[in-house]
Amino acid sequence: MDGRDGDVANDSYRLWKEDFALLAQYGVKSYRFSLFWSRVIPLGGRNDPVNPKGIAFYSNFIDALLENGIIPFVTLYHWDLPLALHDRYSGWLNKDEIVQDYVCYAKGSFRSMLCVYQLDLHAEVTSAHLTVKPARHHFGWRAIGR
Repeated sequence: MDGRDGDVANDSYRLWKEDFALLAQYGVKSYRFSLFWSRVIPLGGRNDPVNPKGIAFYSNFIDALLENGIIPFVTLYHWDLPLALHDRYSGWLNKDEIVQDYVCYAKGSFRSMLCVYQLDLHAEVTSAHLTVKPARHHFGWRAIGR
């Protein structure tokens, strides 16, 4: 009981370079991580501004993985809907809006940082991301915040 809290946790946002060097030292060959939609497009919508610092963060992140001989496995969505989209139109409960915003986010992420590598980056977009998770959210099955 030293008065610390869990606000920082493992601090991988600041320590990823050191983390990747350790992973390479241990012989790790691949690394799965998620892009955070709100870091790429803070307000989330197709007409909202893209965050160039977020794009630069992930570009540097992927570069560092590759420099360490580690294959990036990129997940585009892992329960990180921007709060602004939930507030704006109930997020996944409004399929007409969310699909357009998700497509914009996914295409923008690919165009701005993933396609520049001209190699086999492993981006994960499965039907589970587009059907199961929204259904879970709608019906409240293991859905965060519902």
